[in-house]
Amino acid sequence: GSLTEAVSYERVLIVSNVEIRNYPLANGTSMTVFGGVFSPNRATLSARMGETGCEATEWAGNYTSVLCRAINGIRSSHGVTLTAGMSIGSISEAWSYDSTQVSTVAASNLNPQGGVLMEVAGVTLGLWDHTSGGRIGGSGCESSDWHSDTSLSCKTTRGDMGSRRFTVTSGQRAGSVTEVLSYDGPETMLVSVDGVLTTNLVLAGGKVVTFQGASFGTFDGSTGTRAGGTVCEATTWTSETSVTCITSKGVGTSGRVSVTAGERISTLTEVVSYDTLVVTSVARANVAATGSVSITVSGVSFGILGGSVTSRLGGTGMEETVWISDTSLNAKSGVGAFGTSRIAVTVGVHVGSLTEAVSYNSVTLETISRTNFIHAGGQVLNITGDFFDRTFLSPAARFAETGTERTSWNSDESINARTPS
Repeated sequence: GSLTEAVSYERVLIVSNVEIRNYPLANGTSMTVFGGVFSPNRATLSARMGETGCEATEWAGNYTSVLCRAINGIRSSHGVTLTAGMSIGSISEAWSYDSTQVSTVAASNLNPQGGVLMEVAGVTLGLWDHTSGGRIGGSGCESSDWHSDTSLSCKTTRGDMGSRRFTVTSGQRAGSVTEVLSYDGPETMLVSVDGVLTTNLVLAGGKVVTFQGASFGTFDGSTGTRAGGTVCEATTWTSETSVTCITSKGVGTSGRVSVTAGERISTLTEVVSYDTLVVTSVARANVAATGSVSITVSGVSFGILGGSVTSRLGGTGMEETVWISDTSLNAKSGVGAFGTSRIAVTVGVHVGSLTEAVSYNSVTLETISRTNFIHAGGQVLNITGDFFDRTFLSPAARFAETGTERTSWNSDESINARTPS
């Protein structure tokens, strides 16, 4: 009688350790693999590093260690597998090849058009041509040419980025150096408005401004413009040296212009401004001291909306300013007793004024309660008239060359005065 599959030889292989865990890319280094229950049958012994067999495999002694000669490679961490007869043993993530390192890049600033051949130096850049490549930021080089384990060249792509890292990939390993490369930023040289070399803009906007310079980007989608602090209504990329924009509404004084190409910005300071406002006439030249008199002011460039417009008569702000149009506004005068004063209009940061434009009604005297006084003074008399300034802060009376002892305001038509001695 018999019993099948009843007895077997011990063929389980145990791989416990690897003596060397990191190797140069080139071959020739021997690795000792430790374990147990290795088969004494030398003819059937073999070892693999990752998916590739060792160049040579031999016993190290006592059937508990094996020598494996490392192969050329560029991989990251991998396992080691031993085969003895029909038995297999392995250990995972037991070894890796030297990491790729980038030390220097021959260029630091690149033309946005690309096509620049750039030399890169480092170590462990690969053992043959087809495994190595370079990247600028997130974009691969147009072409990468491997020269040796320490050198390769890269033909740059088009770009408009700021500082970026350069990365070399060798097989499954990558090495990089940070903030080593950037593309030329835009440079604005000339600004023209509607084809004329001027820098003055109308408040309503809609003017075509042309920026001329260099490195304005290599395609349309990456370019933007600003006039003063406001983005242009539309920006049209013409070429790497020319960009046009349609200006938006505004009321600023001299401001900068900016051209943005990708991540880079070029500016010219104090190069554009909007038309300055001018006050030409005032519909009413004389107003009552009581204030609240409506005055129509005419001119040009009073702004394109009412929120930014204010006005003053003399040194005092109007009670109310209502914007009507770019050429007209309505103002309500405050209380006052000045002579002829200028009127000023403020639009944004621009100010325009008209001198000797408006005055308050002059004071008129009508009656005095008595005309004969004693020498000692101190007698109170009542003076009537008109436009005696309702604020009662400024009225004063004089007899000949001498001021009264005291003056008190009663109303717009009456004051009291105490005679001097």
